[in-house]
Amino acid sequence: MQTPSKICRRLTLSLVLTGCGLACAASPLSAQTISDPVFGLSVTPPSGYIAQLLTPQPSQLVLIAVQRSQSGNAGCLAEFRSDDTGGKLTQADFNARASSADWIEAVRAEVSARYDIHSMDPIEHAGVRGTAIAGYRFYQGSASATATRKYTREWYVILDTTKGRTTLECAALRPEFEERHIEFEAILRGMSLPK
Repeated sequence: MQTPSKICRRLTLSLVLTGCGLACAASPLSAQTISDPVFGLSVTPPSGYIAQLLTPQPSQLVLIAVQRSQSGNAGCLAEFRSDDTGGKLTQADFNARASSADWIEAVRAEVSARYDIHSMDPIEHAGVRGTAIAGYRFYQGSASATATRKYTREWYVILDTTKGRTTLECAALRPEFEERHIEFEAILRGMSLPK
């Protein structure tokens, strides 16, 4: 039997965002802060975006979908995965690790299995250093999934804290990516990380 986190991981960003778009169209949501009551991950979407908590409770995983309120062709999935290791590292340790060459290569190896990486840069948010990757996701399966890869570009951010790992995975149509990337950065600025 697969765990809920493995099942959620298998969903592509586009499927989750499509589901969020349908749910948001069915219920009047405003651009208000959405928070997970267990771990404290929260997202205050920028103007023109709406957010929805997708996590079944209780869980060691938090998912918040953030999508443009006007069109369903751009959006993000914020995910927090709790770390049960007992907190042996401090935030300063995590931040220092994020800048090390070994860590950067480990992230590149991990992410390159899922992405054709075009850029990989350091990023800092709310006192947490991490990595931001831009590229195209590798899709397996049907021809429509392959076609999706040709037309979308993704931005993937990894931020580790003493409580666990927060990721932000955003996708937009290729011609709109640069414009949407500015909005994706605003979504990141509107996130409060569990610490």
